[in-house]
Amino acid sequence: MSLNENWYQTAIEKYEINEISYKELLSKEQTRIGRGAFGIIYKTKCESIGNVAIKEVSTTLEDDETCINNFINELKIHSRIEHERIIQFYGISQNIDDGMYYVVLEYANQGNLREFLIKKKNCNFEWKERLQLAVQIAEGLLYLHDYLNIAHRDLVIILVKS
Repeated sequence: MSLNENWYQTAIEKYEINEISYKELLSKEQTRIGRGAFGIIYKTKCESIGNVAIKEVSTTLEDDETCINNFINELKIHSRIEHERIIQFYGISQNIDDGMYYVVLEYANQGNLREFLIKKKNCNFEWKERLQLAVQIAEGLLYLHDYLNIAHRDLVIILVKS
């Protein structure tokens, strides 16, 4: 397989990853909200879904077979996850004009745990709320570990949606 031409199509066909037309993601209001391992993350609007986060996939990915395999494995894992405590994966998209690829995910409109805790720092953060938060994180991890046999190896505060 020619790496830079077929990995995207392989992900869609062989692993049944949902393809979202890039035209659905065209929005004048694309807001940069972060940076991930593969590229920049934006908030935008998808015509069929509403507000979404799109993760840009670096074009250097195409030149590294190990990186492509890791990325496809990540897509396969994302496509199996359906839990209210975990960001929903919608699919992938390609901008044919500039050759960029995107992972389309649920937009966490309340932000991540780090942002939530920073806001709460100056407020009275009750122990009951803290416990509820810990339970919610544990519920998401339990689902990954016990139901899907997935170990989350890089859980950090910035990755937890509030």
